[in-house]
Amino acid sequence: MFDWDENNLRKIRAHRIQPEEIEHGLSNGPILIYEQDVEGELRYVYYCETAAGRLLATILIERGDRIRVVTAYDLDAGQKRTIRPGGCKGSESMKRDRGTCRDSLTRRNRQTGGPVARAANS
Repeated sequence: MFDWDENNLRKIRAHRIQPEEIEHGLSNGPILIYEQDVEGELRYVYYCETAAGRLLATILIERGDRIRVVTAYDLDAGQKRTIRPGGCKGSESMKRDRGTCRDSLTRRNRQTGGPVARAANS
């Protein structure tokens, strides 16, 4: 399903992200933010949450039945506000507040398709 090689692994390592974090986040109710055409190839930008509660932006492309992560990085404060007003304030305060960040992501999920949805449904 995921297409990893030294190039995309190097890019995510630069942001101190492990492939497993991305794979978990993309299988856990990601939000499709937008699609972008780059030289005739569609790139998809997803926001997702890792098992540890880390919020990531993940840019990927679809190549046949494979999902290739181009890069990923931690969401900044402005991006977090687009997911949940006020942003995610860490797991402990979120537990006291209205659920986890993952619950907020799921409630606000605007996902309408893209390669992650197709992979989940196959």
